[in-house]
Amino acid sequence: MKRLRKDNGRKTLLHMLSKFKESGVIVEGRHDRLALAEIGVRSYTYESIIRGAEPDSEEAILLTDSDRRGMEKSEKLAQLLNEKGYKVDESTGRQFLRMLNVSCAEEILAPLAEMLENGEDNGKNIFRHSKVHGGSEVRDRRHGRQA
Repeated sequence: MKRLRKDNGRKTLLHMLSKFKESGVIVEGRHDRLALAEIGVRSYTYESIIRGAEPDSEEAILLTDSDRRGMEKSEKLAQLLNEKGYKVDESTGRQFLRMLNVSCAEEILAPLAEMLENGEDNGKNIFRHSKVHGGSEVRDRRHGRQA
């Protein structure tokens, strides 16, 4: 992936994170949800929405994986949420994953931590906690291993 242009890339990412915190973000699974919780973003899983849970904002941002199954789930969610009257944003989630060069939300922590370590955030702490876990820890939990 091309390195983010420091000014525009940083501003865009921080704007997206702010938008995530204001909207209902919908992800595929529990590990994606845990990763977003690490940065203070409340999210809903695909299964919870299918079973009837509703985001608590008028706008729903879809942040599904960039594989075929993720795209299928995104289409299904968009249709369901549009029928319920939500404004559905399918592009912001995809753009966010592309900017971080990852394929799913559970992998965002390490690239965001790197952005912070490199000082590319203007000193703004986007993480909810003082301790930032890397993406490998989330992957290890997914596979049943302790980090």
